[in-house]
Amino acid sequence: MKSLKLFFLAIVCLFAMAATAQNQPQKPQTKAQMNAQKLGTVLYLIENFYVDTANTDKVTEDAIVAALKELDPHSAYISKKDVEKANEPLVGSFEGIGVTFQLIRDTITVISPVAGGPSEKVGIMAGDQFIKIDGEECFGKKVDNEYVQKHL
Repeated sequence: MKSLKLFFLAIVCLFAMAATAQNQPQKPQTKAQMNAQKLGTVLYLIENFYVDTANTDKVTEDAIVAALKELDPHSAYISKKDVEKANEPLVGSFEGIGVTFQLIRDTITVISPVAGGPSEKVGIMAGDQFIKIDGEECFGKKVDNEYVQKHL
């Protein structure tokens, strides 16, 4: 009988502690945490209730890119795939025009020509921007690091 009373007393104490813990004021969320929670909710709803199958990884990456485009031309997101490509060991021979480039907004911008490379020989300089490659426009939404590496 004594052990039964002790058991019920322990249960009552546990419930009291749980109720007290839930009533503790929580630290207010930062604006960034609230925005992340919104994005998480949207992705959850897409994954679970969207009529078709959606690639939420791509949706997330596109949202990040769009958000950074709202800032300035120097803020950019580099996808995991592009980082992995950039970190691959530089082995073998390379073809191309010999420039270091950066995509600023949607335009290929020369950071520097490679010393002694074809681009330096024809006068390409830092700050130059590419508008066409082989007669095809090379700016806009279709331009990413993969596109540039294929075409330069």
